[in-house]
Amino acid sequence: MNDLSPEIKITLEPLVAEFSALHGENLRCLALYGSAAEGNFIKGKSNINTIAVFKDLQFDTLKKSAPLVAKNMKKGILAPVMVTQAHLAASTDVFPVEYLGMREAHVVLHGEDLLKDLKISKEDLKRECEEMIKGLSVRLRSSYLEAAADEEALGRLLREAVPALMPVFRSLVFSKGVAYPRSHEQTVIQAGMVLGFDDHLLGQLLAARRGEKSILGSEIVLAHLLDELSALAEAVDTGEKINRR
Repeated sequence: MNDLSPEIKITLEPLVAEFSALHGENLRCLALYGSAAEGNFIKGKSNINTIAVFKDLQFDTLKKSAPLVAKNMKKGILAPVMVTQAHLAASTDVFPVEYLGMREAHVVLHGEDLLKDLKISKEDLKRECEEMIKGLSVRLRSSYLEAAADEEALGRLLREAVPALMPVFRSLVFSKGVAYPRSHEQTVIQAGMVLGFDDHLLGQLLAARRGEKSILGSEIVLAHLLDELSALAEAVDTGEKINRR
């Protein structure tokens, strides 16, 4: 935990002590992942994400964890992803984007490092990325129809798209043979260079997400984002960079 910011470290210490004492040797690994592990944590906006890997996971394990989890959710620590070691190893083809993010950016809080050697196929990554891009596009269109006349709601919609987009860009860049970009800034640069995505647009959304800038003309920005996502989905399908026809 020495690599964590003092604020994150202090927040996590009680959970780590109590969770490890509660589960003893059955808890093989407790690790931090997501924005707090990547160095992209935004106070008041980001959550703290953990994964708990058990030797054996029965319903009783969930039940006795519930009060501790509820207490820590008040501190912004989400309920941990709880899996067995066998499930973890057998699920990287189903959730390759999620597990790549965990593998490439995590901090072991207790036990063994069971994430560093996860095997993830680049083909599985591209498949899930395409699904995520198309799914996000559908959700954005539906949300626009619900909030078309509300500039504030559209701005919020665009800001909230950033956490969904970043894992996709990181995974696609990685699938192209480029080192996994941990910081948001590096992700923006690589999305433009490697994938051909509009890095100015992505940087604009990131700045809005951080509260550094407001989004002007949310409807126009959303239209541009949908066009870029459509082009990106096509590029993932063909294996090429975005084609500016």
